[in-house]
Amino acid sequence: SLNAEEKRPFCGSSARGMVLFVLAFLGSGAAVQAAPTLSALSGSVFVLRPGIQGWRPAGAGFVLETGDQVRTVARGNATITFDDGARVNLGANGSFTVQEATAGGTSLRLSMGALRAWVNKALSRRFEVRTPTAVCSVRGTEFSVDVNAQGHTNIQMFSGILAVADQRGNETVIRDREGLRVTEQGISAA
Repeated sequence: SLNAEEKRPFCGSSARGMVLFVLAFLGSGAAVQAAPTLSALSGSVFVLRPGIQGWRPAGAGFVLETGDQVRTVARGNATITFDDGARVNLGANGSFTVQEATAGGTSLRLSMGALRAWVNKALSRRFEVRTPTAVCSVRGTEFSVDVNAQGHTNIQMFSGILAVADQRGNETVIRDREGLRVTEQGISAA
């Protein structure tokens, strides 16, 4: 359950680069807006908005737009909520960019650090996370993605189905207890 997952400790420094998604499908197919808002912050959190020079300190209630970059520093943590009930936590020393946040879907680009998301998946919406070497599209319930210092991506599926594409246009689907690795060379077995 989501409540049980919320009580687990957030990824520590030994799990830097780990992305853990806990996803719950809802039967609703209604289109909803997905305006991301910084809803809870601890430590230092900054936003870089396109066209504005320099990183600015962020506060709770700050509404993110397409192109905004969010960055946390040591001991920083940010919770981003969406109108459809989805929620993302960005851990310390993390950085992601909002590539898309529309009624049709959400796309985040994780550059570094730890990101954990709970997604209320409507049938008419996409939710994806891009890393330097992979694109993870939500089709399942729980998976993890680890981006190492070289930008290589290790993906482990715990339950459900996940579509993974590399930067060369190759795509594969992984299921329960399957894993794979994505590098600049493409997709390979974990």
